[in-house]
Amino acid sequence: MGRRRVKEKHIPMSLSMPYALIQRVDSQLSYKSSRSKWVQNAIIQKLDENIDLSLITSMRLMKELYFRNDCDDFMKRSIKLIIFPQMKDEDIEKLR
Repeated sequence: MGRRRVKEKHIPMSLSMPYALIQRVDSQLSYKSSRSKWVQNAIIQKLDENIDLSLITSMRLMKELYFRNDCDDFMKRSIKLIIFPQMKDEDIEKLR
């Protein structure tokens, strides 16, 4: 009988993170806990997170919409009048 096959293959990867962040993660782990498993769960939680748009200000939402590729010219001009009234286009692009 052959070796049991893993359903989902794990791929090793190297990440660069600030030392202080690693310390914060490590402070959440017990002696026998897996850092990789903790990071996997954090990523899954972030990806599955439902964003509560009511917590984001209207100004922030308009700014995000302004910089989206699918925002049409009329909408861009309307948003610009509200949140960037005196700014030049090249100055607005620097905010990206």
